[in-house]
Amino acid sequence: MGNKGWIKVHRILLDKPVWKNATSAHKVVLITILLMANHEKNEWEWNGKKFKVSPGQFVSSLRLIAGRCGKNITPRIVRNALERFKKLEFATSTVSSEGRIITILNWDIYQANEQFKYNQVTNLRQSDVKIGSTNNNKKNEKNDSFEHFWNRYDKKVGKKRCLAIWSKLLEEDKAKILAHVPRYVMSKPNKQFRKDPATYLNGEHWLDDVIYNEEVKAQPTKATGIKF
Repeated sequence: MGNKGWIKVHRILLDKPVWKNATSAHKVVLITILLMANHEKNEWEWNGKKFKVSPGQFVSSLRLIAGRCGKNITPRIVRNALERFKKLEFATSTVSSEGRIITILNWDIYQANEQFKYNQVTNLRQSDVKIGSTNNNKKNEKNDSFEHFWNRYDKKVGKKRCLAIWSKLLEEDKAKILAHVPRYVMSKPNKQFRKDPATYLNGEHWLDDVIYNEEVKAQPTKATGIKF
């Protein structure tokens, strides 16, 4: 993984349990995994194999993450931190024979454009935020949030119908959907087994528990270029 680029960290994190009630060591782990995550779809090389990773994901190990964290952070501390992050629905850590797949669950929300990100992470209604007075601004924001859902869900069936459903949702429900979708996608890595997106939205399946039927593994790819 290269050291180029930067990430966004919203100040509201200070008020969230994942940060507010965390030890200093767990805060170091939190920032470290944010810095290690990919910011776009990419390819990752691990133990001589190439894998596809989504935004907010990376493949590593407890030992390597601990090494990135610096002095006094042990693999055991990293493991405990990851277990805590999972309980608070901040990140998941899935172990496979190829390595440990870390997924930042709310990556799209915190790394979205400034106005959309602000609306979602604070769970405010659009009318409570000053974003301009034109109808075009409102339309663009709705389309932007829908595109985040559409691209993250990644089962591109019935887009027009889905957009119509999306436009009727409350902003707080959109935020819940965008937080739930990465976990749901991880539980169904083969998109043919995911519900059609319209079915997912109409059935309010973002309120369902995510059940991992089997150990989720990174998917090898035959592509030759590796970009970080």
